[in-house]
Parts: sequence; structure tokens; C-alpha cells
Amino acid sequence: MDAGVRGRVESLCGQLSRWPEVRETLREGAAEDALDTLLALLRRREEPDSAQVEQLLDTIDRAAAEQGLPGLTSTVRGTGTGLPPGMTRLPPGVADPALGWTCPLARCTRVVLADESRSAPACAAAGPGTNTMAPYPPRPAP
Repeated sequence: MDAGVRGRVESLCGQLSRWPEVRETLREGAAEDALDTLLALLRRREEPDSAQVEQLLDTIDRAAAEQGLPGLTSTVRGTGTGLPPGMTRLPPGVADPALGWTCPLARCTRVVLADESRSAPACAAAGPGTNTMAPYPPRPAP
């Protein structure tokens, strides 16, 4: 995938990971199928088709905008209206010695530094069983 598409995936994944309520917003906007398809593509071993990912991101972005959440997959910061009322951050978890975390699938450019989160942040694209970001520096296998 090209850098622009990876950035949009990063933006969406970050929002889904921080605000679980976003999935409900997308369901209400009839974009849940597009989201499920996108996440399935990202979880595959092979690199997803950039054009297909971009088309799904466009569908998700339009549905989110119609539900009052514009720019959900945008990499431009500071131009949206923010998150809908009622969305709150999850309580912080247990401290993790990592310097930060990166996308465990290597599908986006998302990086969360240790001073931004005290525990491994969620990764919406990773799926069940591996739903947290990968620590950086990487830890050796046990």
C-alpha cells in the first residue's frame, strides 16, 4: 500500500482503538460491512491491494461523515469537529517498559510513544488474540 493509504489506515485504526463507540457509529451509517472487509484484508499475510483499501476507506469515511464524524480516515489533523458527545477514553492500564508501540501487522504508520499510553494500546485491525500494538523495541520470543 502506498504511504497515503497507510496513513489513512493509521488514522482509522487509532480512532477505533481509542474510541470503541466508533464501530457503532459506522454500523448506524451502514458501513459495518466495509469496515469488516477492510479489517479482514489487513489481517491477511499478503499485502492488500491499495486501490481496494482506499475504496473501503472512502466508504467508511462517507458513512462516518453522514453520522456527524467527519474526517475519520483523514491524516489532516485539527480540521474536524471532534468525536461525538459521550465518547470517553478508557482508563489507563498497567505500565509497560516499552519505549512505544507500532502496528503489529505492519499495515499502517501508527506509532504510540510510552508517554502517550502507559500500556500497550489496542489495535483495531489486528483482530482477536492479537489486539494490541507491538512493543518497540521488539521483544525477543520466549
